[in-house]
Amino acid sequence: MVLTGREVLKDHGLASAAVEFEVGDATDCPLISRFHQPSSPSILWLNDEEWPKELREGVKARAGQELPIGSVVVSYGPQGPPVPGLKPAGSLRAATSWCRAEEFHLWQRI
Repeated sequence: MVLTGREVLKDHGLASAAVEFEVGDATDCPLISRFHQPSSPSILWLNDEEWPKELREGVKARAGQELPIGSVVVSYGPQGPPVPGLKPAGSLRAATSWCRAEEFHLWQRI
């Protein structure tokens, strides 16, 4: 997926954009890009639909502590319990390769 992401950027003339794709262990990888200004909001996209509940909740807990205020977390997984530092910010449906109306949940860092 990292290679595909980089190819999409290149295809759209954005190869030099400050965008980072990273594969890592979600329990301890950086949640903020090295290109990002620490004080400005960011987007954290969790490809977490099939993650174990404990992993999903653990990463959201980290996001509620580590992301800058105003950042948004996008999650495929169930909304789950309240997360300190994050407030539910709604949900939306969009077409994916596996579903015409996949539901995404949004959380905002407060």
